[in-house]
Amino acid sequence: MNVSQNYELKKVFGKRLKKTRAEYEITQETMADCLGISPSSYNKLERGVNLMSTKVLVRYIMIFCQNKNEFFYKLNLPPLDYDEINYKLSHKRKNKMK
Repeated sequence: MNVSQNYELKKVFGKRLKKTRAEYEITQETMADCLGISPSSYNKLERGVNLMSTKVLVRYIMIFCQNKNEFFYKLNLPPLDYDEINYKLSHKRKNKMK
């Protein structure tokens, strides 16, 4: 990922966080608490200064996305194919056991 793409991704994630917060009518402090981060860290995410960690991303999706693919769809990322992922994981486990 180049610098420009990284910058754009931060901005897209930030806008999505702000939109979610507005939909739930909650403060940045409440959102930060829900995600398990400090209010100042959350503020940087929402402004697109920082990119959220995987842990925070997963927590956001689990709490605020009814349909887990919804988040990725709105970011124009391909939806996750859970059946394919499970197949690949089970196939790898079987190969490890051999």
